[in-house]
Amino acid sequence: GGRARKTGRGCGTMAADSTSLYLPRHIFRPPRPAVLSLKEQCCRLLFSDKAYIEQATKYVELDLLQELYEQACEAAGRRSPFEPLTLTGMRSPSSELVRRIAERYNTLVTLRVNSCPNFDSECLQYISKLPFLRDLDCGHCLKVQDHGVDRFLSQRGGSMRSLCLSGTSVTCRVSASIALFCGQLQRLELEFVGIGTKHVARMGPTCAGLRYINFGHCTAVTHEACKAIAHSCRLVQVLNLKYCTRIGDKGVAHLMDCTHLEELRLDGARVGDYGVIKVVQSCKSLLRLYLRE
Repeated sequence: GGRARKTGRGCGTMAADSTSLYLPRHIFRPPRPAVLSLKEQCCRLLFSDKAYIEQATKYVELDLLQELYEQACEAAGRRSPFEPLTLTGMRSPSSELVRRIAERYNTLVTLRVNSCPNFDSECLQYISKLPFLRDLDCGHCLKVQDHGVDRFLSQRGGSMRSLCLSGTSVTCRVSASIALFCGQLQRLELEFVGIGTKHVARMGPTCAGLRYINFGHCTAVTHEACKAIAHSCRLVQVLNLKYCTRIGDKGVAHLMDCTHLEELRLDGARVGDYGVIKVVQSCKSLLRLYLRE
């Protein structure tokens, strides 16, 4: 076999075999330990005992390290604590992990746990103790169910500004708790929840301040729901009714009264030229209209 010889500049090696590739030394530099130290700092700020630090590192995704570390610094009093905490996509945020975070983040205002498969009703119970919580996104957390949301809203619903339950396991029953407790909501997302017209009508008078509404893929929503929205939620700016297949021109015509409407999604709805012309002529603030089949 041929022996390797040094190149003239001393920045790599070249095998005697002519088919070998030149490999510069800088490719083989070991990864900098900054990421590991960042993970360690983050976990030490969030968790107290060493045993749980080692367990917690399993939940921390690499792309979330910087954000978690910054939030941990805020919780430690280094910056303003009134900043959002994003745990989106964490693989296994157990109820014990959520409990510890809730204890440390007692000034938390916004919590995003979208698509966390183990976030459940017990976790909701822990975060309901956060006195300043205003915005919660637990969309696509399949273990979130009606009884947990009902209990959470009975304790925190009156102060919530934003609530996302899209893609969870809650049913149309949640509309009763929203109508009863959530009078300050400005953003509501219930995509895939399966609410119907009567549930929209029930929530409307209580949630008159809604600016953002997402009822996408709720196939029981009909033109009467559009009438209820137009009558009660006149300040709505973004309305998502995509794939609400029972909405037609008659329903869209009711949206003429939503003069603040800026974005309207009607993908998959049975809307013709009449409904489009009515809403475009009446909603002078409309900037985006989606009609994809």
